[in-house]
Amino acid sequence: MTSSTDETKDPIERDPSEQPDLSLDDVREGRLTGTKSDVHGDGLCDEESATSVASGHYSAKTKATPLHRAKYVAINIFLAFHIVALVCWCVPVDSPLIPLGRDLVRPYFLWSGLFQSWDMFAPIPKSANTYIEAVVVYKDGSQKTWTLPRMEQLSLTEKLFKERYRKFADNLQREENDDLLPDAARYIARLNSSPGRPVKMVTLIQKWSFIVPRADGSYIPEPWQEHVLLGYGVRPEDLQ
Repeated sequence: MTSSTDETKDPIERDPSEQPDLSLDDVREGRLTGTKSDVHGDGLCDEESATSVASGHYSAKTKATPLHRAKYVAINIFLAFHIVALVCWCVPVDSPLIPLGRDLVRPYFLWSGLFQSWDMFAPIPKSANTYIEAVVVYKDGSQKTWTLPRMEQLSLTEKLFKERYRKFADNLQREENDDLLPDAARYIARLNSSPGRPVKMVTLIQKWSFIVPRADGSYIPEPWQEHVLLGYGVRPEDLQ
């Protein structure tokens, strides 16, 4: 007869010879003869629970709640939408359906800042280095030159956080975005102004240098050229 001491002995502390001889296949197939029929405080489960887990059938206590199911569905819907949106926006295919798809997902990409154009890489890569420079003139007659962060002047870590400025500057130079230039000038004026030294005028200048291929297949940049995009007279309310 088994003593009371044996009955209270923790299963983990029992002699290996006293433990039921089980293999991993036994657990998977639900053959748990000899296991205890209760749940121990140390996390060991009973035969019925172990069989349910091994066979893929869970009890009511382990079923996902409606909130978990809703999260799972929402995440999958978002991933499906995002993948379809990426395909519509980036796929280099000439099809009448692609512009329609881009128009539908354009608000999402503009909001998230994920918009990209594959013509940057092919078939005709970008052939010029460009950036925007601002000449800031103060009311006292002094002036300074200010530029958006330039990727070639930043460390790798800084590029990770400021790459959006390159994309912003590239799009600011496009003719169809001329309406954004006054807003950019006001933003620069606020950044460089102080109560004792207000900004009077901001001039936005586009700088570019064409990348010319050489006979040996290498490329060399040409001298920098410039073009005035906007001269903006700053009003007091612009600095608020």
